[in-house]
Amino acid sequence: MKQKTDSIPSESITTEVSELENLELQLSEARDSELRTKADYQNLVRRTQEQQARMVKLASLSFVESLLEPLDHLRLAAEHISDPGLEMVVKQLWQVLQENGVQPLDIVGQKFDEKLMEVVDKEGEGDTVKKIISQGYTLNGEVIRHAKVVVV
Repeated sequence: MKQKTDSIPSESITTEVSELENLELQLSEARDSELRTKADYQNLVRRTQEQQARMVKLASLSFVESLLEPLDHLRLAAEHISDPGLEMVVKQLWQVLQENGVQPLDIVGQKFDEKLMEVVDKEGEGDTVKKIISQGYTLNGEVIRHAKVVVV
């Protein structure tokens, strides 16, 4: 009896190897594309969150800036009028503002700093703050209004 040998033509093997290499290349490209897409999505999420935080910050900045002048007037009135009710209102308003990141600049006796202050009068040759003409403020560590000062 004669045995039958199954032989696969070498052309077929070459074609299948070539097709397998092509499929592996496509798979590699698909994985790379997926990784890039995920990275792009994560960057989009991060940028969106940063933009939203910036918008909230700008909105609160505008609101706080609009309160500063009336607050200064209330503080001055409380200094000149001995009214416990007015003092209580000023104290409560300050407490709310401080809870939301507003801080007055405490600069009397300090060396002049152009990042925090603006000179409105100079009495002598020094650069030490003698008096605050208009209070300066920060919001979450950033200057929102420079203090107007007299230096000596």
